[in-house]
Amino acid sequence: MSRFSRWQEKFAQQPRDRRVLIAALVVLVIVAPLLLRVIIPRLQLDQRYQQQSQQLAYQQQQLQRQQQLLQQQLEQDPNQPVREKLTQLEQALTAEYQRLSAMEHLLTPEEKNQALADLVAMTDAVEVLSLNTEEPKPVLRQGDTLINQQQVTLVVKGRFGAIETLLKQTQSLGGALAWQALDYQVESYPYAQASLRWLMYTIEQKAD
Repeated sequence: MSRFSRWQEKFAQQPRDRRVLIAALVVLVIVAPLLLRVIIPRLQLDQRYQQQSQQLAYQQQQLQRQQQLLQQQLEQDPNQPVREKLTQLEQALTAEYQRLSAMEHLLTPEEKNQALADLVAMTDAVEVLSLNTEEPKPVLRQGDTLINQQQVTLVVKGRFGAIETLLKQTQSLGGALAWQALDYQVESYPYAQASLRWLMYTIEQKAD
């Protein structure tokens, strides 16, 4: 009898409460490295990304308000100082937009859909239980260029290793994806169910 078979026999002889406790400890030992190596660093990076995006959006809103105010002043009193200030604000708005657009790997809507399809189809070892996408919400607009934010929730079932591979695969989307939540539940070891929720950022050209 192999060492693994003897271990299984001893495990089966344990009381139910002790078997549950041992299984929980095994899951903790397996999940802890994943949290340390993949999930926690990614969540920290995504938090910084979201904070930067929110800060840029707020700055642009403030600049737009000042631009509108100066435009009103310009219509009432078209003097040169006001014109110069208006030009400066327009340049600042453009710079803020370019700064956000330069955030790595913003996807077009078509690229986003293909990325999701590739992600779902990456391995037969993961069963997709559901994939929900909310309506895109505009974050920033400059001329005919629009940057959208969309929440995506993916629920999958499979072996721990396959789910870990899926999590690593999402990192290839870079700054186009920002994690919000991860819920991982072991159903019957080594199978588990995971619910992944993130924000996706896309860029597109949209005429007025």
